Amino acid sequence: MDRKLTTIFASDVVGFSKMMGMDEVNTLKILKERREAIETFKTIKILNWHLFYLAAIYAKKGDKELAKEKLKEAKAVSGTDINQFIDSQPYTKEELATSLKDVLNSIRT
Repeated sequence: MDRKLTTIFASDVVGFSKMMGMDEVNTLKILKERREAIETFKTIKILNWHLFYLAAIYAKKGDKELAKEKLKEAKAVSGTDINQFIDSQPYTKEELATSLKDVLNSIRT
């Protein structure tokens, strides 16, 4: 999803070059609004990552049904699959990422 938004944003920038020549003030205003929209989307996505962790916690506690429910919700809300989620996290130790990935994969829906 981020790639799609980036592509749309990049193609908009090409059009903005023409617009800058015609109306610089309004073009800068539009550009700022688009950037804010993309940042808002990214923030929402990051805030919804907690659902992946919640799914892992439920799985570790043995509540597989609730874990599956949370994992399904995490995927739907964030638009991210398990591998994308793991890759986006700033782990300092590879074994943490591997462990979390194993837990989440064990409850895949």
